[in-house]
Amino acid sequence: MPKSPRLPCDVIRDGVGYDLDLAKQSVGQGWHGIIERLFAAKPTWIQVIQVKEKFGGLRFYVNDGAVRADLFDPAAHVDSLAIPPKHGSQGDGEDPVRAGVKAYWELVQDAEAESFKVCEECGKPGSRCTIDHWIKTLCEACQGRLCDGSTSD
Repeated sequence: MPKSPRLPCDVIRDGVGYDLDLAKQSVGQGWHGIIERLFAAKPTWIQVIQVKEKFGGLRFYVNDGAVRADLFDPAAHVDSLAIPPKHGSQGDGEDPVRAGVKAYWELVQDAEAESFKVCEECGKPGSRCTIDHWIKTLCEACQGRLCDGSTSD
């Protein structure tokens, strides 16, 4: 019997989190590039717990790394961070794991803001519109095809 695909509700139950494929299944094709960039930059200990569209924008929820990061030796994960550890004595500067979490949160916030300017359907520049009381971010062509004509910027 073939294995059935994982659904978002399964992620909540199994505690594994979203992988790239499930994250891309959760939003339109136009945002797949944003999702791919977020997964490529994700530190190994951060778990993606939900990906969705809400009010016309991407929502990309991750654990903050605090629980999982405490399980690891930060020095063992420095190579997976996008930022180098601070030079100097052991007590100087911010913990590299915490710095990595902070940098990743900033990247997620930038990606979520970017999604309000990118058509969820095709990836072209877009703006928000309303479809049957649902707010979506779509390009002019997709708006013409799908929207009821009212905009909500």
